[in-house]
Amino acid sequence: MPNTTLHSITFPNTDPALAPEVAGEFNTTTAYAVKDYCTYQGILYRCTAAHAAGAWDATHFTATNLDNEFDRKLDIPAS
Repeated sequence: MPNTTLHSITFPNTDPALAPEVAGEFNTTTAYAVKDYCTYQGILYRCTAAHAAGAWDATHFTATNLDNEFDRKLDIPAS
């Protein structure tokens, strides 16, 4: 699989998730896999449990932001 590039920073392809910068708005007709990203009501979320197509279920997603995702992808511990 190819590497993931975010704003000219390349990460090894150890995470098949979509880059947060291309996360689309949550769609009830889309099934989400663990590590997929979407936005919901203007907030970026990472899927933490497989989510079948249907209504929003906050227990399947964790709110995040680009700083957290960069830290996670680079294995930078929280300070």
